[in-house]
Amino acid sequence: MSGPDAPLLVLTGACFIALVVAAKVPVSLSLAATSLVLALAAGRGVPLAHLVEGTFSYLDVVLVLFAAMVFMKVIEANGLLGELTQRTIVVLGPVAAPPPDGVDGDHHVPGMLTGSCTASSWAPVRSSRRR
Repeated sequence: MSGPDAPLLVLTGACFIALVVAAKVPVSLSLAATSLVLALAAGRGVPLAHLVEGTFSYLDVVLVLFAAMVFMKVIEANGLLGELTQRTIVVLGPVAAPPPDGVDGDHHVPGMLTGSCTASSWAPVRSSRRR
């Protein structure tokens, strides 16, 4: 890789890794700080409009993940999550080794749709099946 953009790319990677790994700054703040450093190094000044727009884009992702966690907690609290798991196990009961997609589907689909990984509450129900 060569050209005028190569040092900026190296600077971007180094700045981001230094902030996240060495300084233990949260990823969201590291992204904002890295973009600010990159803009200043490229001679474009402080891109305030882009920083605000990028912050709201990141806020959108955070809100989606928050909604996914609330959704999973609600269906866990009202018993739907356990009920879906029990019915899946009853339907797949005659099968010696139920396929993971069948047992985990009711937990993984909301996570796959939203990007949230909250699929740990089915373990007690599955262990009760082995008795």
